[in-house]
Amino acid sequence: MTRTLFTADQARALDALACAGGFHPHALVEAAGRCAAEALVRALPGLFAGAPPRIAAFAGAGNNAADGIVLLRTLILRGLTTPDRVTVFTHKAPAAGSPRGDALASLVSMGAALRPPDGAALGSGDLALDCISGTGLKGPLEGAALGLAEALARSDAPVVSLDIPSGISDHWQPGQPAVKAGITLAIEPLKACLYTPASRPAAGRIVPVEGIFPPSFLSPAAGDAPILCDWNSARAFIAPVPPDAHKYLRGFCEIHAGSPGFSGAPVIAARGAQAAGAGLTRLVSDAEVFPILAARAPAGVMVSPEDRNPVGAPDALLLGPGWGQAADRADTLARAFALEAYGVPLILDADAIALARDALFQGSAILTPHLGEFARYLGLNKSDILAAPWPLLKKTAREKNAIIILKSHIMMIAAPDGRTAVVDGMTPALAAGGSGDLLAGLCAGLAARVRAPLRAKALGEAPASPPPRPDLFPCAAAAAALLVEAAARTGPRFTDPLETADAAAAAAGEAWLC
Repeated sequence: MTRTLFTADQARALDALACAGGFHPHALVEAAGRCAAEALVRALPGLFAGAPPRIAAFAGAGNNAADGIVLLRTLILRGLTTPDRVTVFTHKAPAAGSPRGDALASLVSMGAALRPPDGAALGSGDLALDCISGTGLKGPLEGAALGLAEALARSDAPVVSLDIPSGISDHWQPGQPAVKAGITLAIEPLKACLYTPASRPAAGRIVPVEGIFPPSFLSPAAGDAPILCDWNSARAFIAPVPPDAHKYLRGFCEIHAGSPGFSGAPVIAARGAQAAGAGLTRLVSDAEVFPILAARAPAGVMVSPEDRNPVGAPDALLLGPGWGQAADRADTLARAFALEAYGVPLILDADAIALARDALFQGSAILTPHLGEFARYLGLNKSDILAAPWPLLKKTAREKNAIIILKSHIMMIAAPDGRTAVVDGMTPALAAGGSGDLLAGLCAGLAARVRAPLRAKALGEAPASPPPRPDLFPCAAAAAALLVEAAARTGPRFTDPLETADAAAAAAGEAWLC
């Protein structure tokens, strides 16, 4: 299932659409709270396995608090906790008639405690529910809302945020106060502000809360919002390999990588291309490291020194892993740009991104910078990108006419035509050298696979014409999702990137081999 990420304005438009369609605001609050309660039980089954848990809710002044109060009431009604184990900390009881006021009145009538966040009464508990602020927040937390967040921070209970951690919003800047949650119950629609490199750590484990809006209501309000891709959704972007396919129909991938002292990156990239299903992979290296790579390269990978003549035109070309930035790369870059102009997918990683800083592409390129490389590519500080990544990413993709995968614990993907995607990669297993090389290889392998059938068809129908340019956006999204899936499959342990490549090969085979 592919989910769309909404801005606060788009979420408000969805609420208005639902209200116009007969969904009363109170009904939406009830649905959100009840679905969130169900999601909480699924996420933390051990919390409800023994004695009724003690839950302290920190409730602000908006509908986010109303959702949280309905969540608490639902847990009580279902016998999962008891009123005497529930406390709501809030600065001021709301008037009756609002969703928050009515929900809170019903909870108090059941016997739950209502208290000011005076600190002395906080004590300990089994869970602290953060429902202080939501997407309506326009600036930093302040006043009563900030006081509630500070009180929550003094509690020693594990924190679950409702919808988004309080303080996080579309306008949040690094350094501004925000609640740090262990789990975020992300209420439909998923909010884009959860998935930026700077804000993502505050959310902890994100648990989607769905079933609040009719599916037909979600797309009209989303507009050009990013899609959130996981492996289950992204694997459908790439067609399976036909049973009668030969290696050239699965794609010929050529990789230019490696330099003295950097022989690991090309091996990992080549293994990534194989794992993604490329039928033939050729690794081209400097003469100084050719003997090393010839001995270390995965079985089935052809290894050639850089000074040997090219062996035909590849279906995808990858430049950069461990390549260095020597001036003698100019001829290779010129050939690569010419192939890209012809429609051959060109993937640039690491050093090749810096060498191609002034290049403009023809719509068949993927760039895979990490945050530092992207900052240097734009001549900015990394902090400038963390504060507002999407505008810069989309602008650069449009101006360079290339797809960009911005690598971090959140992988953000932008295409020149405005399509955007996010892959949540917040796993420490990928925070190691070689992960980016593997991603580049996966991109190249998928791009070769996607182009090869187009090339073969064009050769049979119109040999003198170039084949159609493949759509590389699905390749970029699927490659990023495959990398995260592979890391998950290796288990909660630190691994060699080649082990992650093996896990990627297994996942890719399950998805794309008929």
